[in-house]
Amino acid sequence: MDGSHPEHRRVKITTDTDVQSTSSSNLRHLAVLHPFTRQIDVLFPSSGTLEPALSKLSTRYIRDRVKLADLVDTSGTFADYYLQPQHTDAHSDDVWCIDPRGLLTIFVGKETYERLGLLGKRLPFKTHKDFFVIRLSLQKNVESVANQARRNEALKAWDARRERDGLGAWNVVYSTTDASITEPTSTTSQMCEVSCQVTKSDDVHIPSPSLRRRPPASQTNTAAPGSDRQTPTADDGDIEDWDTEMATLFEWVGLSSLGSQRCDE
Repeated sequence: MDGSHPEHRRVKITTDTDVQSTSSSNLRHLAVLHPFTRQIDVLFPSSGTLEPALSKLSTRYIRDRVKLADLVDTSGTFADYYLQPQHTDAHSDDVWCIDPRGLLTIFVGKETYERLGLLGKRLPFKTHKDFFVIRLSLQKNVESVANQARRNEALKAWDARRERDGLGAWNVVYSTTDASITEPTSTTSQMCEVSCQVTKSDDVHIPSPSLRRRPPASQTNTAAPGSDRQTPTADDGDIEDWDTEMATLFEWVGLSSLGSQRCDE
């Protein structure tokens, strides 16, 4: 297979299989910072141990209708226990989300931005020059009492305008790590269960990648003055070979996930 090297900003490669290790913990932390991944595909050779373990995995999410101001009022609990509230209102360009860090990110058009009165930044894209992003921390003791009051009043006024315009409460989707929540949390909420789907493919060519760590980039001696120790480095050829190996592996994973005949033996 011949493909371009994977983009470093889009690709995470780990060679660690010890779930208790530091790097695995960092990987789990990285996943929490990307809460809007809608699907995870796990591709592996046939395994009598791994398949039943993965097949048992399940999760749930909740659909509901809420007012943003009411949600922010409960942020002390909400930001700690709930993940990825996500606006899904098809009747407005204005959207928002709350990520696991308790950060409220609001994406709005120029008219809404000017009426909200909250400080944000204009998007640096020509095709979206009239859109703005506002970021507000919902964690305790981050904002002053005066700023919290101004923020809450602005959000209440926004909810009130939506009511007058006939949009009403926001349609949201969120998930939770709180195992005690097994039923809908309000009369308007709907609990949705998600379980794994297993697809098997026969007679598929499976490569044997080395999955070695990426060679460190060539650099000058970084040892302390007077020290004979040298930092192990790799030349550009080693790094290019590693990038090519990973690009080939990623292409195989993508084709196999799609059930491409190119992967057949």
